[in-house]
Amino acid sequence: MKFKSGFLKLIPFWVWILLLIIGSGIFLRTYHFHDWLRFSPDEARDATIINNALNKKNALPLLGPQAGNTKFYLGPLYYQAEYVSALIFGNSPDKLAYPDLFFSIMTIPLLFFFLRKYFSLKIALILDVFSSLSYFLIITSRFASNPNSIPFFVLLFLYALLEMLNEKNKQKSKWAILAGIAMGVGVQLHALLFLIMPAVAFLVCIFLIKIKNLTWKNFILTVTLFLLMNIGQIIYETTAPISNIKQLFKGASSESSLGASLPRNVFLITACQFQANAHIISSAENMEGCGDIFNLKKGDKNKYKNIPGGFPNGNFFILGTILILIFSIGGYFLAIRYYKTHKQAKDLNKKYFIGLIGVYNLISFAVMLPVASQIAVHYYNILFFIPFVLLGLWFDFILEKQKKHSALIIGGIACMLLISNISTLTQAANLYLKKDVSNVDNSILGEIIPMLDYMQNNTLQKNIIYIDGQKMYLKRFLKPFEYLLLIKNPEIKIVRPENNKPFPAGRIFFYIDSYKSTPYNVGEQIGGNAILNIKRFNQVIIYTLKK
Repeated sequence: MKFKSGFLKLIPFWVWILLLIIGSGIFLRTYHFHDWLRFSPDEARDATIINNALNKKNALPLLGPQAGNTKFYLGPLYYQAEYVSALIFGNSPDKLAYPDLFFSIMTIPLLFFFLRKYFSLKIALILDVFSSLSYFLIITSRFASNPNSIPFFVLLFLYALLEMLNEKNKQKSKWAILAGIAMGVGVQLHALLFLIMPAVAFLVCIFLIKIKNLTWKNFILTVTLFLLMNIGQIIYETTAPISNIKQLFKGASSESSLGASLPRNVFLITACQFQANAHIISSAENMEGCGDIFNLKKGDKNKYKNIPGGFPNGNFFILGTILILIFSIGGYFLAIRYYKTHKQAKDLNKKYFIGLIGVYNLISFAVMLPVASQIAVHYYNILFFIPFVLLGLWFDFILEKQKKHSALIIGGIACMLLISNISTLTQAANLYLKKDVSNVDNSILGEIIPMLDYMQNNTLQKNIIYIDGQKMYLKRFLKPFEYLLLIKNPEIKIVRPENNKPFPAGRIFFYIDSYKSTPYNVGEQIGGNAILNIKRFNQVIIYTLKK
């Protein structure tokens, strides 16, 4: 098909830039997607449920994954999305992650249009570059887990509410529908959103009534779509003897840490949001502990230096802490400042933009307080857009105060963030390329498949692989191993010692350990069992033993 000569010229230049940003994001999220896919016990558990439904062993459950340490179960949409993906593409672990990958990619253009509700075209494009490159957003697109699609649906929810707040919008019905769908999906992805999104929607509804801008038709549309998306939950609540929703509040009260110290919880949640803001926008400060940057002892400042995005030494640690404080505290003050300055009618939508984000952030903060001790940085995918808005406000402030040198200052900040993101991504890619990622905290498909193949090829028992090892390694690898065998060689079973009873005499079995543990040689013994062979998989060692 040939385009007319002037067709390409009709497409604005910014569209090409946006397509380039999206293309970069697609590449970073799909490169070596199969081999670099995280496949841990939780993912293996969910995959087994989907596989059983595909093979008609069990029906898809009315409820979804269990929420944290509670007995509350989320809605079933996450399982349903995995089921559809498996039905179309197959049941291998990477295919089950396709829905999360898709919504991660779609978040890039959606964030751009969301930011355009407030910022100029150029600033929105610059900010969107960092969503494409964010290690935080990339890593969550590379495995299947119910929270991984949160950014898209939270953003769609807020965007739809902004459109409903816009007095000039004459097509509010479609946004009411989208708000209901986004909220209906979002509450099934995380227990926190089960409380946050309806609370935000309720306050917006009250505000719309106050300014006389709510039609009951749109209200009914939103509520109806929300209920339809949660039909599985509703059916369960009406038929099950134990209320699932009651389990949410019961679990939250039992896990609550409010009694410990409210000031401590406020500090911890604040520190964690500051840390998440920095990590999401720059890919630096990659710490798994919430607020670690404020809690590390002096001797621990190098603790994370070998982790992608970690500070290389104590001096960078101190400098990074200062920059994080300036970025977040200054950004929140700018949000308050600009909210107060938008008084004219033409700026009303910008005022609503900051106001809605502020309300959403404050409600999220309040909901997190009772469970502050359990919060980690990855929980902040529900607030992932905040650092992009803060950075945009900083850019607006620079444009306002430094008109002559604003381009140079903004360009310098953008370049530093670009270098920071690319540096972290390069460090991470090098570890994946060296197949040096799987350990007690991670299990990567391209690394655990060779481990399983090695044991399959070296066992002498027919259709049985005997496995033992360090407790943490067994916890990390056994369920993924079992699922991979289930879909490829279902006749082969994994057997491990039960109730500390040893394997039968004469059996060949495999002992999984860390390569950093006490080294053994072929011919020596582990627990009275002779070592026949040793195979190292970077951070993991598998000993072949004979009972």
